[in-house]
Amino acid sequence: MTLLSFLKVHCTDAPSVKKMKKAIDAKCCKVNGRVETFSSFVLARGDVVQFTAKFFAEKQEVAIIPLFEDEDLLICNKPCGLVSDSVLFRKMLHREKDFLELVHRLDKDTTGVIVLAKTAFMQEEMKKLFSQRKVHKYYLALVEGSPRAKEGVIDSLLEKKKEYHGQTIYGSGNTGHRALTYWKRLSTGKGASLTLCEPVTGRTHQIRVHMKELGHPVLGDHQYGSKSPCPIEPGRHLLHAYGVVFTHPKTQQEMRVVAPIPADFMQIAGFFNVCLRALFSLVFSQKEEKG
Repeated sequence: MTLLSFLKVHCTDAPSVKKMKKAIDAKCCKVNGRVETFSSFVLARGDVVQFTAKFFAEKQEVAIIPLFEDEDLLICNKPCGLVSDSVLFRKMLHREKDFLELVHRLDKDTTGVIVLAKTAFMQEEMKKLFSQRKVHKYYLALVEGSPRAKEGVIDSLLEKKKEYHGQTIYGSGNTGHRALTYWKRLSTGKGASLTLCEPVTGRTHQIRVHMKELGHPVLGDHQYGSKSPCPIEPGRHLLHAYGVVFTHPKTQQEMRVVAPIPADFMQIAGFFNVCLRALFSLVFSQKEEKG
C-alpha cells in the first residue's frame, strides 16, 4: 500500500487526510530511517515507518517579509514551503486587487530574495534583465563534505532525466539547456561546507544538480542528495537566495538587496561549525572580481 494509505490506517488521530499529506510534504515521515516526502511511495513488507505527529499541534505560520519597495518593484524574503505563485503572493501580502507579478521563481523550499513587478511595464523590463543575464543572483548553500578546490565553474547542458512520483529529476547530459554556475567555498566545518553559488543562467534545480554532480549535494536535498547518513536531518534543502544585484530599469540606480539568513540555516551551520560571518562583503566582492 502507499505511505498515505498506511498512515490513514495507523494514525487515526490525524485531523484529516489533507493535513496528513501536508505533514509528509513537510518531511515529518521516515521510511527505514530516511525521510520520505512522497505520499504515493509504495511500502514493502518489513518497512519501518516513523511519523512525527507534532506537526498537527503546531500552528504553521508563513510570512512574506518585504525587503525593498518603490512604485515599480517589490522585493521580498520568501519563506520555506511557499510555492512561487503570483496569486498566492498577492493573497498573503493582502494585495489581491493590485498588479503584482513574479519575474522569476524559487523552488518551494528555497528561501530568500524574490522579485515582483508592480506594473506591466516593469514586469517586461525585469524579464529582459533576467533573460539578458544582467541580474546577478547569489545563493548560499550548505553542502555535504568539503570541495577540494576553493572555487570553480560548472558549465553543462541540463536535461530531464526521469519522472519520480510526478516530479522531474534533472541532470547534465548531451542535450537540454546550457546551465552555468560559479561557486566558491566560503567555510568548512565537520562534515559540511558553506558555499556561495552564482547561477548565471536560471535553469530549474540548477544549483542543486550542479552541487550534486560536483560531489557535494546540498544538505537536506532528498531529490538530489546522497544516501549517506547525516548527523542531523534538515527540514528542507539548505539553499538560500541571499542577494541580487541589478540596475533599476527606471531610476538607473544599482540595486543591492539581501535577505537575512533564516534560523534553520543558522542553526544547522552552527551544528557543523560552519562560519557565517562577513557574508555581505564576501558575496558582493564577487561582482567586482568578475568586472
